[in-house]
Amino acid sequence: MVRAWLFGHWWLVVTPLIAVAIWSAFDPRAIFVGVAVIFIIYPMAMTIVWFNYAMSPYSIRAISKKTVSVSEKGLTIEYIPLSDGHQPLPGETICWDAVLAAELTGDSLHLVLGHKMDQKMVLPAEAFSDQAWSFIIKHIADKLPSYDI
Repeated sequence: MVRAWLFGHWWLVVTPLIAVAIWSAFDPRAIFVGVAVIFIIYPMAMTIVWFNYAMSPYSIRAISKKTVSVSEKGLTIEYIPLSDGHQPLPGETICWDAVLAAELTGDSLHLVLGHKMDQKMVLPAEAFSDQAWSFIIKHIADKLPSYDI
């Protein structure tokens, strides 16, 4: 996840380092600032980014226990409470049109539901019958990369 975030936001990492490199050409004390940026500020910033993604509603939904059923409208998700005293998350239906992209792996199907990294749903292959998978593939065939078809 960190690599994907860095790939999309590389300029946030490179810009301060370039500024420190230019500054260190005039003042050697700038090297200490560069070391502090690399070993103190960047790890703290990545921790904030990680917690932002880890505590997002999409991530919480991804790790919650659920049952998924396939219908003509889309995927219907019903969340299961973790214990008797807790309220489950409200159920939701993901329309087939809401899926922006999809990718098949050996044991799962990844559905991309948004442009952020955490807006993704992973469906394990063993969770559905062959008939349900053929129904899913029929509705997302145009969203699969050409090498998956």
